[in-house]
Amino acid sequence: MLASHTLAIDSLHPHQTGVKVRNTKKEDIPKIVTLQKESFPLLAKYGNIWHEEELKPP
Repeated sequence: MLASHTLAIDSLHPHQTGVKVRNTKKEDIPKIVTLQKESFPLLAKYGNIWHEEELKPP
């Protein structure tokens, strides 16, 4: 059953997903910070934690 579900997802055209990819705009930053605050506890639970040097711009 899982394989057929994966197959259906893999066969979607990008235009069918409803996801739009674009460059980040300055006004997006507060929304991104809020999303990160909400998602951090879940990611941390699974050991997905970023180190300080990974969060700084190059």
